[in-house]
Amino acid sequence: MHRSRARPDTLAIGMVLLLTACGGGGSSNAAASRAAVSGNVLDRCALLTDDEIDAAIGPHGPGSSGLANEWALQSCRWTATLAQQVEGYPEWHDAIEVAVFEAAVVPMVRQQIRGDPVSGFVPGATYDHLYGETWFDCPHGRLCVVQATTRSGDRRQQIVAQLARLVESRLRAP
Repeated sequence: MHRSRARPDTLAIGMVLLLTACGGGGSSNAAASRAAVSGNVLDRCALLTDDEIDAAIGPHGPGSSGLANEWALQSCRWTATLAQQVEGYPEWHDAIEVAVFEAAVVPMVRQQIRGDPVSGFVPGATYDHLYGETWFDCPHGRLCVVQATTRSGDRRQQIVAQLARLVESRLRAP
């Protein structure tokens, strides 16, 4: 089971953000770019491929969107299928979550942003070491966050930075 953390206003934001749903993950970079931004509906689970998630957390289940996610239907979460030993958690499963907030809710969600400035990426991007999150402005007035909830913090920032670049480039694609 994935470890969940509660923020005081996450539930309230989740209830307000019940705007879109998510489909299955992609299998190639080109397919991910096309699937993620096809038509007027954004498929958050198509922003990253199975291979990219495998590189980050290893074998995993399909991406899912739902109220149990940190950012509800505004996000897609992939959870590792292999449990790891972590004191205090009988079955720890690493996870990656990507949220994309539409322009209409960005002012409210912007209050969630924490972390230190990140250089060499989108201006204004931040990384929060405590939660393993990179927040950044996305194309079309959106706000994005990529989170890595991993047992080991050694590669967490590297994983998040790499996946955030992929998400940003795919949202920028025509």
